[in-house]
Amino acid sequence: MLSWESFIKIIITVVIIFLAGYILKITWTSQIDVPKSIQKIFQKPMESLPKINDFIATRDESCIYQNGECVGKISGEIKIEEDKIYFSEISNTKNLKVKEIIEYKRWKLKLIKYKSFTGQLNKTVITDEGVENISKSNVYSDIECQVLE
Repeated sequence: MLSWESFIKIIITVVIIFLAGYILKITWTSQIDVPKSIQKIFQKPMESLPKINDFIATRDESCIYQNGECVGKISGEIKIEEDKIYFSEISNTKNLKVKEIIEYKRWKLKLIKYKSFTGQLNKTVITDEGVENISKSNVYSDIECQVLE
C-alpha cells in the first residue's frame, strides 16, 4: 500500500519533472536575449515564484532587431536562400538604421536593397468577419538582405 509520504514524494517529483521539461522547451525553442534577460533578473525583486517569461527575455520571430530592440515588424512572405533572405514587407521601421547590421532570428544581416518605401500605408481588407482597416507606417517592400553570420 502506498503511504501518504510516498504519494507526496511522487507528486513533487512529477511537478519538478514537468517544470524542468517546460523550462527546457522554452530554452531550446525560443530566441533568448541574454543581455535583456540578465537585466530583467536583477531589476525585479523575487517576491514570489516568477513565471519563466518574467525573467527570460525572448525575441518576437516577426521582428527584426538592432541593438536588442525591435526596429521593424515583418509581414508577408519570407524567402531564405543560401546567403540571402528576402522579406516581402517590413513595417513600423521608424528606428531602423538601414546602413547598420540587423538581426533576424539567429542571423546577422546587411540590408542590400529594397523596392519601395512608403511613409504611411492604409489598407482595407474584407474578410468573412467584416471589414478591417490596417494602418502601417514606415513600410519597406521587397527587401533583400545579405546573411553575414
